[in-house]
Amino acid sequence: MEHHRLVHRVKSEFIEMPRLQLTLPQAARLWGLDHEASRQVINSLVEVSFLRWTPQGTVIREKPSNPTGAPRQSYSFITSGATSSPTGSARQGFARRNQQSASSASRC
Repeated sequence: MEHHRLVHRVKSEFIEMPRLQLTLPQAARLWGLDHEASRQVINSLVEVSFLRWTPQGTVIREKPSNPTGAPRQSYSFITSGATSSPTGSARQGFARRNQQSASSASRC
């Protein structure tokens, strides 16, 4: 198999299993390659900062800073009144919905 196809296949394995952590012999067995071919594929992915070697001698996926290239989502909570915690504002919204439901039920 061509080197770039092997690199793509190995990259796909690490994307599908984000916490995958392998030694060189484990990688060779998993991918059905000899140790040298496995090392070359791993080194190609280390060079582009997709994988990294750990001090324990395993290879893991580098934490992606932005895997899709899209802007990072930021979550903010809209609050009304005194509380600024996400659970506080959620409780307030829940309480308002319950009050509205109770008042519409009493009209019936």
